[in-house]
Amino acid sequence: MNEYLPYIIVSIVVFVLFPVFIRVNIYIDFLEKKVYYAFYMFRFFKIYGGYMTIYQEGVAFHLSDTKAVLLPYSEMVDTRKKFEIAKGFLLLHYNQVSEIGLKENLAYASMISIFLQIVSGIFAGYVMNKKNCADFTSDVVLRENKDCLKISVTATIAFNFLILMIAILKILLTKIMEVSNKNEEKR
Repeated sequence: MNEYLPYIIVSIVVFVLFPVFIRVNIYIDFLEKKVYYAFYMFRFFKIYGGYMTIYQEGVAFHLSDTKAVLLPYSEMVDTRKKFEIAKGFLLLHYNQVSEIGLKENLAYASMISIFLQIVSGIFAGYVMNKKNCADFTSDVVLRENKDCLKISVTATIAFNFLILMIAILKILLTKIMEVSNKNEEKR
């Protein structure tokens, strides 16, 4: 066993520090009020996928054919603070394709597409400057005689397990502190 110990230690260090690439595919159909998503590790191994629907009360994540979880809009306001741990994740690739069409008025569809390209241009400038994204593309497809508003996003994110473990530890410590503060308030 002792002769294998250096190999085991080196393997663990490489595993913890080796970059992991997660590919995220998101497809949003605003007319159906559905968001489809899938997460792949190293582009081939599907980790998780599903869809969510938008309701007046909040967003429902469909975990299976018979089970869904509703996330109210009021709870989404505080979730931005919880995602500060994502600073260690590197966005390598971002591709967005928007499909827009209005049967009645193609001019409005054109205006919407121009607005989306302006917003994605601002987002691209931020991501390329602050996040060092290597590849950013955004395209718009105009549909004539068809009502649609769809957005498809593909992104590749890189991180390593050390950053993931630190993020999980930070979440656990935050939860422990919250429980501890609640117990002190009860006393």
